[in-house]
Amino acid sequence: MKLSSSVGGGLTDRVTGVIEVDLSRLVRVVEEAKLTPILKRAVEPIAAAMRAHAPVKTGALRKSIKVRVKRGFGFLKVLVGPHHSLFHIARFNEYGASGRPGIPFIRPAIDANEGRALKEVEAGIDREIAAAVGGLAP
Repeated sequence: MKLSSSVGGGLTDRVTGVIEVDLSRLVRVVEEAKLTPILKRAVEPIAAAMRAHAPVKTGALRKSIKVRVKRGFGFLKVLVGPHHSLFHIARFNEYGASGRPGIPFIRPAIDANEGRALKEVEAGIDREIAAAVGGLAP
């Protein structure tokens, strides 16, 4: 980080400062190692609500509900829900089947916790950036 200043002359003396921040360091701060725990922590309440309301016959569906983070080229994707091997069971329970009404547990969990999760992600990223900028101070 660089701090530069200029001082004007005469009656209108003023000091201006420009802070130059190495943005590559800020970007590195919010890398996978820092962002993954933030994302997982933010969406865990969604997973907990799904588990709490998932229908239980054998317990396999409820037990399979996890938070997973997938890494792509230049992005991270958070997946919350049952294991892919149980999607068909989750779908039948969520929407119903063969004249049997659904027992929604996925959509209500997302709807109830989505705003809080987004705020937690934002706050977590803000904390990491503040820590990185604090580490750049002279």
